Formats: sequence, C-alpha cells, structure tokens
Amino acid sequence: MIENHYKQVLETALLCSPEPLSINELSRLYGDEVTPENIITWLHELQGDWSEKGMELVHIATGWRFQSRLSMREY
Repeated sequence: MIENHYKQVLETALLCSPEPLSINELSRLYGDEVTPENIITWLHELQGDWSEKGMELVHIATGWRFQSRLSMREY
C-alpha cells in the first residue's frame, strides 16, 4: 500500500513539474525512505501504466518527464 503512495507522489511530481526531473531530484521527495532503484522501478511501472494514453513518460538526457505521444501532437 505504501509503495502505491510513493508511486503516486512520483507521478504527481512529474506531471506538475515544468522541467524534466533527474533521479536525484526525485529522490529528494522521499528523503532516505526509498532508494534510487525503487524510483527507477516505479518509473518503469508508470511507463506501463500510461502506455495506452495520449501522454507518455520518457527519459531524456536531463531527466524524466511526461510528454504527448507523437500520435497526439497534431491535436
């Protein structure tokens, strides 16, 4: 149950952030409660959770962010 809460915090931070967020920046959301490996696992889970939606979670050079899928950009 707590793991779902942590994943929801991660998702909310990424959706609200105007900039991509690095693993280090995302780690600050939790203090010492979770490891970077946990965060990476949740990021991959979020990618799966959003796989059928108009937005996608992507990893770019400066961090992680949500963006519209190519198929949605014309709208």
